Amino acid sequence: MNNKTLFKTILIYIGVVALLVSSYSLLCIPYASNLAQNGDVLLRNLWAAVFWLTLILGYGTFFIVELSRKKTTTKTKKGKKALPGIIKFYSNSLAKVVDIIFAVSIILILVLQFINGINEYLSYALLSTSLFLFHMHCFVNGENYRWIANKNNKELKQQ
Repeated sequence: MNNKTLFKTILIYIGVVALLVSSYSLLCIPYASNLAQNGDVLLRNLWAAVFWLTLILGYGTFFIVELSRKKTTTKTKKGKKALPGIIKFYSNSLAKVVDIIFAVSIILILVLQFINGINEYLSYALLSTSLFLFHMHCFVNGENYRWIANKNNKELKQQ
């Protein structure tokens, strides 16, 4: 793996971890809200900052990879315009797994909304999981993932 591909792969991992942290920062909302009702808003503001900063970091790293991909593909060839990852489903084997789990989590959220007495923390956990899976659905069905995966496969075959 050359240095440029390694750097882009590291950026992808940083983006995924940042989106994971952003999504699961929602789990702290009930605790931070209880503290805020007692006048302690510092933790609530801290978790809001963590959510937004990691969300920006995650999509910022994906944007850098996007710019690199566009720069590389315009040098080599211009393909036909592909659908964005948010619209595509089941575009590869990893996307199939992510899309199915995402659909199950959405169905669970909808079913649990009709059950009285459901644990509030469980709702936040499902919401956090669904949000992360939505981010991953957009990424693994998108062109950046396909581009990185193809580049890594080509370099492995050359070795």
